[in-house]
Amino acid sequence: MYSYSITDEMKSYLIKLTVFLILYFRCHRNDLENVLPFVLIGLLYVLTSPSVTVATWHFRAFGCFRLLHSLFYLSATPQPSRGVCFMVGFIVNVSMAVQVIKACC
Repeated sequence: MYSYSITDEMKSYLIKLTVFLILYFRCHRNDLENVLPFVLIGLLYVLTSPSVTVATWHFRAFGCFRLLHSLFYLSATPQPSRGVCFMVGFIVNVSMAVQVIKACC
């Protein structure tokens, strides 16, 4: 059998890797929690036959700002940047939801 001893350098590397993986999984979970409502609302929104230009900008805005939110999350950028990105995505969802409700009523 082989016997390995873990050096301090290896421990430091493993700790940094573990911290990054935890951050990555938290970011991924956050994206899933925000993308699922967008997909469901977006599907209903598309079924209401909206203007192609408006729908395209809704989808582009949400996609770009979610990507920015993830990048800011992983790079540990100060909070206002992540908050703004989240709010833009939230406003897009609310805008589409309001238009879906208006089309149904």
